[in-house]
Amino acid sequence: MQTKKNNLIILGLCSILLLMGIGYAAFNSQLNINGTSNISSNWDIRITNITSSLHGGATNATEPTYDNENGLTANFSTNLVSPGDYAEYTVTVKNNGDMDATLTDIEISDSNNPAIIFETSGLSEGDNLLKQTEDELIVKVSYSDAVTSQPENVTSNIEVTLTYEQATGGNTPEEPEGGTAGSDLVESAGTVTSGDGLYADSYEDNVYTYRGANPNNYVTFNGEQWRIISVNTSDNIIKIMRNASLENRVFDTSSNGRYNSSQYCNNISYGCNIYGSTSTLYNSGGTSPITTLGREVGGTAYQLPSKESEISTYLNGEYYNSLNATAKSMVKEDALYKVGVLKNQSGQTTSTDVSQVNAAKWKGKVGLIDATEYVRASTNSSCTGAYAYYNSGSCYNNSSSHNWMYRGSIISYWWTMSPYSNSSSYRVWIALSSGRFNNGDAYSSDGVRPVVTLSGEVKITGGDGSSTNSYQLSL
Repeated sequence: MQTKKNNLIILGLCSILLLMGIGYAAFNSQLNINGTSNISSNWDIRITNITSSLHGGATNATEPTYDNENGLTANFSTNLVSPGDYAEYTVTVKNNGDMDATLTDIEISDSNNPAIIFETSGLSEGDNLLKQTEDELIVKVSYSDAVTSQPENVTSNIEVTLTYEQATGGNTPEEPEGGTAGSDLVESAGTVTSGDGLYADSYEDNVYTYRGANPNNYVTFNGEQWRIISVNTSDNIIKIMRNASLENRVFDTSSNGRYNSSQYCNNISYGCNIYGSTSTLYNSGGTSPITTLGREVGGTAYQLPSKESEISTYLNGEYYNSLNATAKSMVKEDALYKVGVLKNQSGQTTSTDVSQVNAAKWKGKVGLIDATEYVRASTNSSCTGAYAYYNSGSCYNNSSSHNWMYRGSIISYWWTMSPYSNSSSYRVWIALSSGRFNNGDAYSSDGVRPVVTLSGEVKITGGDGSSTNSYQLSL
């Protein structure tokens, strides 16, 4: 069989704008960068997005774009103003095919201009791009801060070539003997398109979600009854939530020391609604740390806190340490959880909700559900989106007939990990005993239903998932 191969090519051009500054002569030109990224392929690896992050006086000469129809080209064009300015372009590459790929070579051209520096990060030679997964390349173009006078050459080009070849064997490596929890579960439980059961998720590839009033998704973990939220077959992992709530706890308070009036956590009275910190928060792909986040979706980006929320500190410290040794060994320690800010906007659908919560990820051992997971657990087809569960009585009255996460008066109020959109930073999406959503101040004390992701080595060894015969797990 002929080995599949393709190249991704990123081209750029840079120019310099007039600058008067301390320590520098007057500069009378601007640095311009134009970029193009191409894929030539007879298999389905393609560019699916490009975004920019501008710093200092850097601007986009034109907004970065990509060929949405074929996914073969991405373009960018940048102006730099003064030494120290830089722009970063994040190019998302996705393997839509049915064969795994390996990045065998990254070739970066010389800028041919000492005033302009080109760098890449995110992807490394040898990285695998498994079928139906994506990764990100970050291209950074900088105006060298070593420049002290007007450069003679005010333009420069970049060319980055990524060479992908078919991974050895052409497919995802075989599963360990006996299978894993993720693959076994989908095969043994089967999927449904109506009623209670395991559904192919409509919003994420290779994800299967338990929906309905009482599906057979019970599992024994840490000697307790938990429920399976979803299965991801690309990683062969399952995500589970404790069926009963822990004692009520605050999400965060001002005493946690994360307050700064000019940063993301800006309200000393009510705490902060972001679950993680600059040590644990990442971009949508989970590949690059982030240090800023907007309080509103698409709003001004503010510096994130350097400390974890109180609820995260508790769940990943005292609570995690209370688990038995077997349970600890099953937890995926670097699992990704969605923590992007979620708007409460009329007419917004679950698809948009998922995109918003997916904009930022928290990486760690123990989390909570994001608000979209509550919505996706329901089989009420007339109620799409978090807004409906916040505002429409028809979506949360009689919720027990549609959503297994609903616990009625057993758990009055309980936390999600989704920041609630407003101009501040202290409100969090919460589920109520009525089945509806509301927003709660972070300093409030509400129920806690821990969520963990099991490692890909965990196997299902017994049970049928019913409440009286829960799935049994082992390594």
